[in-house]
Amino acid sequence: MKALSALLAAVCLACLPGFSVAGSASTEPQTEKRPKVLFVGVDGASWKVIGPLLKSGQLPALARLHRQGAHAPDFDTLEEAVASPLIWTTIATGRTPADHGIESFVTPLPNGAMVPVTSSSRKARAIWEIANRNGMTAGIIGYWASWPAERIRGYVITDHANAAFSEFLVRDGRLWRGADPAFLSRLRRDFYPPDIGATLAKHWITREDFPYQDLQDRAGYSPEQTEQLGKAPWNVFGDYYSLLKTMYRVDFPLFLIAQDLISSRPTDLVMLYLHGPDPIQHVAWDLAEPGAFEEPNANLERDRGLVEGVYRAVDSMLGELLEDIDENTWVMVASDHGVQASTADRSRPGEHPYSAKGVLFLDGPHVKPGYRIKGATPYDLMPTLAWLLDIPLSEELEGRILTDAFEAEFVSARPVTKVASYGARETSTPQKSEGDKLMLDLLNALGYIEN
Repeated sequence: MKALSALLAAVCLACLPGFSVAGSASTEPQTEKRPKVLFVGVDGASWKVIGPLLKSGQLPALARLHRQGAHAPDFDTLEEAVASPLIWTTIATGRTPADHGIESFVTPLPNGAMVPVTSSSRKARAIWEIANRNGMTAGIIGYWASWPAERIRGYVITDHANAAFSEFLVRDGRLWRGADPAFLSRLRRDFYPPDIGATLAKHWITREDFPYQDLQDRAGYSPEQTEQLGKAPWNVFGDYYSLLKTMYRVDFPLFLIAQDLISSRPTDLVMLYLHGPDPIQHVAWDLAEPGAFEEPNANLERDRGLVEGVYRAVDSMLGELLEDIDENTWVMVASDHGVQASTADRSRPGEHPYSAKGVLFLDGPHVKPGYRIKGATPYDLMPTLAWLLDIPLSEELEGRILTDAFEAEFVSARPVTKVASYGARETSTPQKSEGDKLMLDLLNALGYIEN
């Protein structure tokens, strides 16, 4: 059908005055494909785990990026702040926390009650807004501080839009289309445009249909560990088996949705955020680095490998995404920070101070194979994304383009254009969400807040 449509179009054009099919082939320049970028954020991913797993062949997708592209095993974090929303918003905007306005995990409502930080507080424009303003489309999935959903060309599935956080797709046994109009109206702030709800409904996971076998296969967990997952209660964040399956119920649907939308609703930019290993590292790092603790975890022999399993699961998802994109797409995978042992608090054995570095992988056309990027920071990612998408760079950006990771001829042929500013972004009063309580409980359990 595509060939027939193209033939009919050519015939119709040939009928227009002054149009020559033969002449157009020789005189008109070939139009290059629009640049595309896939960005995958993996919270807390650390070279401490990735390095050994790469050497033993357990992370084939990251091994491919490591081999074909550039990498930074010591990707910097923000010295002034290590809280995830601040760093991920800096990555999206290229601005300091003071400039972009996201400075905590939570934000107050007018009555003083605290809710998870929202997009209403962001003062700087994110890469997806700027891409829209430059004629491109964007798809945002699960990104920190993206609720309420912004109305962009493309789609936004916010960090609140997940069955594990809000349970909104199953209500009295009915899918979202059966919900009452007022309830549905509130939920539409969780994603945009509204018709994308049907895609979400296909992929959400209920407690009853949790994919234990899929998690075991992707993570490489033992039958005994998978049995413990099945026995664990839901949403008891002090129980690392409970936390593990709750967070997989958050991440796995987001991966499935990304995979679906990359095919069914292609955009110039896709940004997928996964909680990945960060939550489990906070409560079970003594399983991954037992030598750092005087007293071993009581269940070390049974539970060893739970942390590494999350990396294997994320890698398997990344591998499937890489199969779904074309060879002209740039791929960037980054974490906001790494992890190190916290011997002062055994209830939270993993922490991420400034010294705990993250990781960065960059692959795609004209990236130097095997190149090690030095000195990269979260401020550098937004300028690099904008440059790859042919977007002018604001003079207000803090970082640099990571041009050293690319072939010199490519860099020379891709000049940088500048604008004074992307303009201020209007903020608004934060609002409540259906998923606030569970998100606050999680942040409290991980030691980020006290509620």
